[in-house]
Formats: sequence, structure tokens, C-alpha cells
Amino acid sequence: MGKLFFFDADGTLIPDDAQCRPSAAVCAALEALRRSGHKVFLCTGRPMCEIGPELMSTGFDGIVAGAGAYISLDGTCIFHQTIPLPLLRETVDRIVRCRISCLLDGTRQLYYAGRGSRVLPWDFPRIEGPEELTGEEDIEKFTARVSQPEELLPLRDFLVRHYELYPSDDGLFYEVVQQGCDKAAAIRRLCARCGVGLEDTVAFGDSRNDLTMLEAAGIGAAMSNAPEEVRRAAQLVTGTVAQDGICHALQRLGFLP
Repeated sequence: MGKLFFFDADGTLIPDDAQCRPSAAVCAALEALRRSGHKVFLCTGRPMCEIGPELMSTGFDGIVAGAGAYISLDGTCIFHQTIPLPLLRETVDRIVRCRISCLLDGTRQLYYAGRGSRVLPWDFPRIEGPEELTGEEDIEKFTARVSQPEELLPLRDFLVRHYELYPSDDGLFYEVVQQGCDKAAAIRRLCARCGVGLEDTVAFGDSRNDLTMLEAAGIGAAMSNAPEEVRRAAQLVTGTVAQDGICHALQRLGFLP
């Protein structure tokens, strides 16, 4: 078997928050990898409901979604871990009491929880309190948005006991992922399933939720727009999405002519 390749979506394969296919050059590069016997995986923080048909049409051997909470291989889900209902209810209760605005990322739907100083512009179903949660929401992770970094302090100690936190540079946005369900854990799960060692994996990413993935992979490649600590974790730094950085890195690594 060839190697396993893992590609983040936003800021790596496509521009942030876009709903589109990668560039023609990147699509051709991914197809060339597959023709050479390698397996290609989308490895994104987006839940499945937010990936979109354009990106899905690129052609992948599997999907890592929810930053590692959901894994599919050859069209079949092989791992799915949602936030346990008791922990989810306690989390939402604290979110509401701390007055933080959050989006709960469900497999099929996003939900708006909390009422913080930062009003979110999306019309997702509202969760007013923990008693409304049934477990059928299939919440995999969530994001928190504040107007000042200090607003998250009353919630932070609880969060770090149960979750991994990935903050933005300005401290106004936090991606919150279950412990043990990050992208690095997803790579290990797929390696075990495919009978491939970590040394035969290649990962591309640009954000803090990619850091453990780049450290775990046999080869980790960071986009040049990545935060400094993410670039330091990588063995190779390449160009941006607009520069088709993935293609240039694959050429430097000898996977493309």
C-alpha cells in the first residue's frame, strides 16, 4: 500500500469559509496521488453538514470531519464520537451562565447556544438551556466567540479539563474539540485500520487544530500563512492556497514531477 495523505480544508485546500473545489492544479495533484496508489483524506474541523458538495466532489478515499470526531473510509463511517450528553449539558449550562456565544457543531446541523456580547449572524436553531438537549443533536465539537479574550476566563478551567482548545491569534475565537478526538488521533485510527505506520503518512495544514496532526505524521507540511507554532511543528513550509502551495510541496517531496 502507498502512503496516507491528509489535507486540511480551510486555508489549506480552499480559502477560509469557502464552499468550492480546490484549484484545478490541486485537484489534479490529489488525483495523481490516488493513481499512484496513495490514499487521500480530507481532514477538516468542519462537521459533515458543513463540508459541501463542491469540496466533496474533489474525490477522497476518506473523510476526517469534526476535527477528528468523525472518520469515514471508502464511504463507510468507521468512527464517530459525539460529546456525551451529561458533559454536553454541563458545558451548555456553563456557556449560558457565563454569557458566551457558541456554535455547537452537530453531524447534521449546527446550533446556536448562549447569548454573549458577540451576537452571531447565523439563523441556526437556538439552544436556550441544557434541558433542551436530547443527545439526538450529535454534537461533535463547538466554537466560542467573544468580544474580549477575558470573557472566556470564567469558562476556561472547565473547558481545559474536558476539551482541547484552539484559539485564534486575537483570542476572540476558540475551536473546542473533545480530548482524544483530535486530528492526530484520527490519523492513528486510520493507520491502524489501513495497516499503515505513522511514518507513511503526510499531512498538510495551516491552523492550530492541525498542529498535533503535523507532529504525528511522518511528514508534516504547513502553509506559509499558518501561525508560527504550527510552522515550527512542520518539517516543510509551503505557499498559500492562492499560490497552490500543496502542489509545490508535493513536488519538493518527490510525489509529483
